[in-house]
Amino acid sequence: MVLETDAGRLTYADRTITLDLTDTERERLESLFESFPVFKIEQPATRKAPDATVHISALADPKHTADFVERVFRRIYELDEDYELRAVRV
Repeated sequence: MVLETDAGRLTYADRTITLDLTDTERERLESLFESFPVFKIEQPATRKAPDATVHISALADPKHTADFVERVFRRIYELDEDYELRAVRV
C-alpha cells in the first residue's frame, strides 16, 4: 500500500514501512520511536537502501500500525490535523 500527501509518501508492505526522509525528518522519526517502541529501523535493509530511504519494521497490530502511520504524517511531515491523505496504491 502506498499513502501520500503533498509533504511525503509512505509505503507499507509485509510489515515494513518505507519512508524517504530528509535529515531533519529522520531526527523527528527517532523521537517518534520513543512513543512506539515496537517499531524499529531495519538496519540491513536501510543500509542497502539509497541515503534518504528508511525501512521500519512494523510488527504490531493494525490499530497500533495505523496510529504510527498517523503520527508519521503529523509529526515527521508536520501536517495539520486536517491534512489530505491519498491511497495511491493498495
